[in-house]
Amino acid sequence: MLDDAANNRLLQSAWRCVQANNGTVYYVKHHIGNHDYRLLATDLRRVWYDSADAQQLYKKSSQHRLVLENDEQLSELLSHLGTFLESLDKCTIRESSSTRLLIECAELQGFARLTWTFMCQGLSGFEGATVLYDHFILPMLMMAENQPGKLLFFPPKLNNDSKTPN
Repeated sequence: MLDDAANNRLLQSAWRCVQANNGTVYYVKHHIGNHDYRLLATDLRRVWYDSADAQQLYKKSSQHRLVLENDEQLSELLSHLGTFLESLDKCTIRESSSTRLLIECAELQGFARLTWTFMCQGLSGFEGATVLYDHFILPMLMMAENQPGKLLFFPPKLNNDSKTPN
């Protein structure tokens, strides 16, 4: 589901932290392109992914009762979607099934209401674990490596006979 190009774009994006109404903490990162978006979400146990290219955005916009007639309007929509995902304060997050996470965003635009639902699909066990490693664990390890002694503490090795430090 998550191709290499999308993964590489998302690697450069920052995580945003948000707490859902049920108390679950989610981390969300996204990349907004000229004609597409990519989104990752995780609760650090599971990972979900959503993406849409221009053709899919035109189709999804009609499902959200939006009329997109040209690429300029598509760019404006992507700008609004990016604004939603930058702060997430106008969004609610909920799991609709064991493999689907919905990020529902809404904002009043003049007298009209802009709504959008990101429908994130769960990534499989191995793919999800790889994403967590690449996007969370590896960057933290690299930070720790560049800050020796500040982030990680390794206790002295114990001598098995005396249970005292060597």
